[in-house]
Amino acid sequence: MFSMYPSRDKLSEYAEWLQGVPWQLFATFCFVWRVSDGQAAQVFKTFINRLEKSLRCPIVYIRGDEKRYSGCGKPAAPRHFHRLMAAAIRLDAKYIANTWMRMAGFRADGAGAKVCTYDPKGNAIAYCLKFIFQPDGDWDFKNLDLYLCPPNAMNKNRRQRRRLARNAQRLLQAAQPTPHLYVRGTPQNAIREFDEPASDDREGRSGGCARK
Repeated sequence: MFSMYPSRDKLSEYAEWLQGVPWQLFATFCFVWRVSDGQAAQVFKTFINRLEKSLRCPIVYIRGDEKRYSGCGKPAAPRHFHRLMAAAIRLDAKYIANTWMRMAGFRADGAGAKVCTYDPKGNAIAYCLKFIFQPDGDWDFKNLDLYLCPPNAMNKNRRQRRRLARNAQRLLQAAQPTPHLYVRGTPQNAIREFDEPASDDREGRSGGCARK
């Protein structure tokens, strides 16, 4: 019988395939206020666009969408995202977290965004994927082709060849012993720009992150 819910082996196959990406960060992103699924997706899209514009390179990610209603002895968990990120340049966890919270809201305990270094020996990939086939779960990804292209990808089309060549050039430049510009200045300046909460931050409202 066909089932919409994949076996644990199938999710393991996905996780193994995605290990081919040089992930840098694992993140949990939450919203300080209540959002619909459509609003959450739009905020995330704008967040990615903002990062790619400021960092001047594509952001590679997989995103697991989770939400749970209360019941069976478990509390409700509003919409939140688990996410793995990679790029041709080094990504700064604090800068990523503060960029997200400027868009989705600050909380006094900083629970709006938890960003840490990816550990390839851990289970971060499986954790991101654990809800993707559940009724209130989903997933999304972007730019995986930069690292997971089939061997004959360079023979496909001019656009794909340009994408892969540009990414290879960024990787080569990132390997040089020179500081990288993140946003209109050094990484330190970029981080300092986000150290102070904006005046309209919605600190302390309900809807924080619930880890399961």
